[in-house]
Amino acid sequence: MTAETVELEQRSSHPVATDVDVLIGQNIASLRMKHLWSQEDFGNLLTEATGYPWYQNIISRIELGKRPLRLYEAIALAKLFGVTVDALAMAGEIEVATQVQAQRVQERIAEISWLEGQLRGRKRVLQQYQATGKLK
Repeated sequence: MTAETVELEQRSSHPVATDVDVLIGQNIASLRMKHLWSQEDFGNLLTEATGYPWYQNIISRIELGKRPLRLYEAIALAKLFGVTVDALAMAGEIEVATQVQAQRVQERIAEISWLEGQLRGRKRVLQQYQATGKLK
């Protein structure tokens, strides 16, 4: 085996971190800190979500861009954070994605409040009908 072959094998079994890996790691760290999760707590949440062990040192290596993220891991992370998978790899997109998610949550809350009002009104009509046998 030549030195060149050994070097190629080492590269294939230990991928070199890329700028994208570093960016993804920074975005993950930013999102994790916004949720006030320690790396250990975050690892426990991911272990529960994926069924695979996520140790603090794995989280640290991913956040530093020293370990590439696998696709199934990116999907689990995006789901946990409530962002899209592609947002994990885009500079400045995490903030936009979380703002969009927050806006959607606010819209859903407003919709739920409106529905609650509708239900209260229908409940009053039903109670009146049960009491009098007549509808207004």
